Amino acid sequence: MRETFSHLRKMMRHIIYSIMVIIFVSLSAVLGATMANAQATAIDPAADRLMQQMSYFLSALKTFSVHVENRIDSLRPGDQPVAGL
Repeated sequence: MRETFSHLRKMMRHIIYSIMVIIFVSLSAVLGATMANAQATAIDPAADRLMQQMSYFLSALKTFSVHVENRIDSLRPGDQPVAGL
């Protein structure tokens, strides 16, 4: 009976360690990809300056309004476009 519990404890310990390794490897891959993407997509200083100017302009306004029109396009099987509303 003790051998069975000892064997089960060893199995559980092995499973837990395996899960921890899988989580660590997954997180490492995600963080590595995120860091690589952040380095690859640097912000253009001119675009950043324009966004700041727009933000300052909008923050100085007392009110403003927005008109939005939305349209969804999709593809049917066979790559036939379907215009949505």
